[in-house]
Amino acid sequence: MPGAADAESRSKKTVIIGGKEEAPWDQVNAAPAQRSRHMGGAHTVRRIVPDPNTCCLVAISLDEEKELRKIDLEGEPVPLDRSLLDPGNSSISRSGHATIYQKNGKWYVENMTALKTTFIQVNGPVQLSDGDVLLMGDSLFKFKMGKNDL
Repeated sequence: MPGAADAESRSKKTVIIGGKEEAPWDQVNAAPAQRSRHMGGAHTVRRIVPDPNTCCLVAISLDEEKELRKIDLEGEPVPLDRSLLDPGNSSISRSGHATIYQKNGKWYVENMTALKTTFIQVNGPVQLSDGDVLLMGDSLFKFKMGKNDL
């Protein structure tokens, strides 16, 4: 945990503000291939499943409609700080706002600010789901499993 809190860290927050949301790569193919009648006449549906062992954050607009940029998360645990997330944004802690890590095949986010200003559903690690939206400082990020292009 970081040392004593300063005035800058008191204004920092990290919040999961959204829940499960289907990501584009996790949706059923809109135009599935068809099998011939003699093969049962069924439709083939393709579904691309993201790699659960990799992840990224995607900076999104405040209305959550536009994806601004993708941040691949390498290593473990991954410290989420100003230099990684948004170097020009002083509302994000420069010494570590939160940490993302994987445990038993599931992704978690944990507060790293001195005043525990990462606000989530509980005061401790929270499992992340594909499509969760996090607010760090005044910037929104969407958590995505896998390293799919925007």
